[in-house]
Amino acid sequence: MEQIFKDNPRLDIAYKTADGKYFFLESDAQNYANTLKNKKVEKLERPAEQEEPTAEVQDKPSGEENTETPSEKQEEPEQKAQLKVTKTAKK
Repeated sequence: MEQIFKDNPRLDIAYKTADGKYFFLESDAQNYANTLKNKKVEKLERPAEQEEPTAEVQDKPSGEENTETPSEKQEEPEQKAQLKVTKTAKK
C-alpha cells in the first residue's frame, strides 16, 4: 500500500506525478505535471482491505437453557458509559 493511504486513512484515490509527488485532485496533479518533462499522472486507488476471518459463534443445543445469572452477563458498552446525574437544590 502506498504511504499516502497509510497517512490519510479516509483517502480512496490519489494522483502521483512522474517525479513522485502525490496530489488529492487530478487537476492539481495534471497542472503540476505540465511543468515537468514527463507529464505522466498515475491514478492510485486504495487497495481493497482483506477481511479478517471471524470466529463462528456456536449456539447452545436447543435442549440447554441459559444458566447465567444477570450478574454474570456482560454489560453492553452503552450501559457502562452512562453517567448518573443527580439534581442539586438551588440556594
